Amino acid sequence: MNIEFRNITFKYKEENIFTNFNLQIKENDLAYLIGLNNSGKSTIIKLLRNYPCIGDILFDGIELNQKNYKSISSCCSIIDEENLNSISLDDLKKCFGYNDEDYNKLDIKSPQTFMDIIKLNIYYSLINNKYKFIVIDDLIDYLNSRDKMVIYELIKKRHKQFKKTILVCSNNAYGMIYFKRILVLDKGIIKFDGTLKKISEIERVFDELGIYMPFIVDLSIKLKLYNLIDKIYTDNVKLVNDIWKEKKK
Repeated sequence: MNIEFRNITFKYKEENIFTNFNLQIKENDLAYLIGLNNSGKSTIIKLLRNYPCIGDILFDGIELNQKNYKSISSCCSIIDEENLNSISLDDLKKCFGYNDEDYNKLDIKSPQTFMDIIKLNIYYSLINNKYKFIVIDDLIDYLNSRDKMVIYELIKKRHKQFKKTILVCSNNAYGMIYFKRILVLDKGIIKFDGTLKKISEIERVFDELGIYMPFIVDLSIKLKLYNLIDKIYTDNVKLVNDIWKEKKK
């Protein structure tokens, strides 16, 4: 599914959030949108729910409006604090692609905690074949480091398996190493749109906005400066293994 924001202008309480804003989330995108508070991330979610605005929001070329909102939203899963559903194991088992191994990695407790509900909602959307577009707003930031890693790896795996279009929004850069496309939003403007290969440009934008680089990426940059490695790593195990191999030569 292809989603396009075309020349969007949106005000909230007389404050301009977006002015002639344009963004395209392409079919099969695995995109990570980083933005600090008041950057406009949550407004993007509101607009996907058909909040009134100037401009057009298109789903596969079809303009989002009141008439077709129900049919378009039926194949989209928007997961945020306003839209967390109670999901049972039976619900999961009915979905195409249910996998006990992945479910067990989520380490769901009984009774379910708020964190468990977040994980279940994300997992359910990933394995439910009716959802072509998934957007997750900030919720992964609530999880501990172990659960974040499990969820991000699961998102990456299911994206590859089912070819879904996925947009994850976050206040920090922690999860960007798992994503093909990185977007940085600040005060309604896209400051960066690209991949980790453009690391120097990402660093510059992060420095301007006060965003911290993920540890493994930052470490890779420093090691590369001293000619100890020749590329940027996103996996700490692979980095250690490769350094160890070089040391043994």
